[in-house]
Amino acid sequence: MEILRSNANRLKRLLQQILDFRKVESKKMEVNVSKSNLSSFVSGIVASNFQSLARKKNISLSTRIEDGIWGYTDIDKLDKILFNLLSNSIKYTPEHKKINVSMTSVYKEGCRYLILKVEDEGIGIAEKDIKQIFTKFYNSKSHPRYQSNGIGLSLTKELVTLHHGNIEVSSELGKGSLFTVEIPIDREAYSEQEIVESSPLPIQDRETDIPQQVQTSHIPIIMLTAKNAANDQIECYKAGAESYIAKPFEMKILQARIDNLLQSREQCRQSFRSKMEINISNLDYQSADEEFLNNAMQCVEWHIQESDFDTVQMASDLHISRSTLSRKCKVITGCTPLEFIRNIKLKAVIYDLTPLRSVITKSNGS
Repeated sequence: MEILRSNANRLKRLLQQILDFRKVESKKMEVNVSKSNLSSFVSGIVASNFQSLARKKNISLSTRIEDGIWGYTDIDKLDKILFNLLSNSIKYTPEHKKINVSMTSVYKEGCRYLILKVEDEGIGIAEKDIKQIFTKFYNSKSHPRYQSNGIGLSLTKELVTLHHGNIEVSSELGKGSLFTVEIPIDREAYSEQEIVESSPLPIQDRETDIPQQVQTSHIPIIMLTAKNAANDQIECYKAGAESYIAKPFEMKILQARIDNLLQSREQCRQSFRSKMEINISNLDYQSADEEFLNNAMQCVEWHIQESDFDTVQMASDLHISRSTLSRKCKVITGCTPLEFIRNIKLKAVIYDLTPLRSVITKSNGS
């Protein structure tokens, strides 16, 4: 199973590289920089994605990363740059050898630069191959046992170039290689079109409205983002996200969070169906879901004496389509709209046909 997962992840990343490369070739790849804690980001990538892989090959993977480097980069592209360089180092480094990742910041020509180095004790690169190493689809014949798609390093160079940076390599056959990336990290190094404000939801209303729209408010939102500043997290939660996970992250953590959200939703559904008194505020619903339930139950209350009241009338009164009503009822309460109506009416009957407002305890306490 582990091998299958590894192969699937490798194939997924290869497909992403091909898509990225096509964007570069068609001049559609853009850089979108924002201010981030680069020290924390790079340290996290190495720790969560490569330490275990290095241990499996009995390779010593160490880091020398300067603390507190904040700067402007396209964090997604920096992730791809580092991922390609480290993947290659581990691939071409034999057992019981060493790889070191170092990162510092320096001032050069009036601008602050990020200096990222990946150095290994791998098989090295022949001198005749070094000039071609960043050429797309180039595959060295010096090491026929090592297969390569010829995309990774070429894409890496393009991503560095988009940052107005530079990448160099020095190597000695049989002794190892050193890749050095230089990227400007001052805001002034980029045009206004290349800068995005540090917001994980680039407040494009169609995205931030998802948790508030009646058609979609019942869908749990988990934010996966490379931006981990406190303000970023606050904006996400204000927009209605139920969870915020910063990259890099462990897939097991994401899966555990998804399982937890689904279990919580199921507990809400069971409580709604089984309890005679409906205290919405105790069922841990999102505010938009609470509003929908209050409106839906009031709708049933208004028609409590009407035997011909049905889901068509209910959807019309709530100003939503029947399909939206069906989806929301099923996800939030576990009932179909017709079952929802019967459930609320049954609770009223059990309470000796008292007004439904005595049965329903709303979140606002009215």
